[in-house]
This record gives sequence, structure tokens and C-alpha cells, in this order.
Amino acid sequence: MAKSDAICRCIDLTRRYDFAFANVFALSIRIQTHVSERMSETDINCANNSAMLGKNLMLRRTVMLCVIIA
Repeated sequence: MAKSDAICRCIDLTRRYDFAFANVFALSIRIQTHVSERMSETDINCANNSAMLGKNLMLRRTVMLCVIIA
């Protein structure tokens, strides 16, 4: 499974629990700061697009954990 597929799958799982998603700018900065060397542009775009669905600090941490694991 591609890394970007794993990220999208993880984000889809969190979506099922009806959580709101993090602010795209804040999430993008966190991704670039912490894991940019291990992620492709596709991975970052996938996470950013999903993050645009909403704003929630708790879920932002969940999404970042998914990104790091993936």
C-alpha cells in the first residue's frame, strides 16, 4: 500500500467517527516541520485536502499520528 493511500485510509477512518478536521494551514506547517523528509508531495496534498474539511485540535493530532505511522 502506498504511503499516500495509508494516510487517506487513516483519515477516512477518523471521518467515520464524525470528527472535524484540522485547519489546513496549521496541518500543512506541522507536516512540513516534522515529516517532510519522509513524505512525497502527493502525501502532503492528500493530508492537506482532507484537513480542509474542518478545524479541530484533537483530531489534528490524530491525523498527524496517522501521517507519521503511514
